[in-house]
Amino acid sequence: MHSHLAKLMGQHIVEQRERQGIFQKELAEAIGISAQFLGRIERGDVKMPEEILLNTIEYLSLDQKKLNKIHKDAGSLTVDDLFLKLKKRKKKSRIA
Repeated sequence: MHSHLAKLMGQHIVEQRERQGIFQKELAEAIGISAQFLGRIERGDVKMPEEILLNTIEYLSLDQKKLNKIHKDAGSLTVDDLFLKLKKRKKKSRIA
């Protein structure tokens, strides 16, 4: 993710987390990172690792259409690929 996309994604994560009444520390623990690193992600200071992004999409039930719009606004169109990976991951976990 380039910096503009990172900032837009970070803002969206903050909005959704707060809308759902989830504290930063709770989300960080749920997605497997420190609260400090989540803060950097939410500010758009760092690129969000794919696995963490997938965990965040799943935990916050982020909307695919909204994420597509964010990526389009930032000049990137990879959200569909992320959701395909998430579906594959869920399918694998059901098999195991």
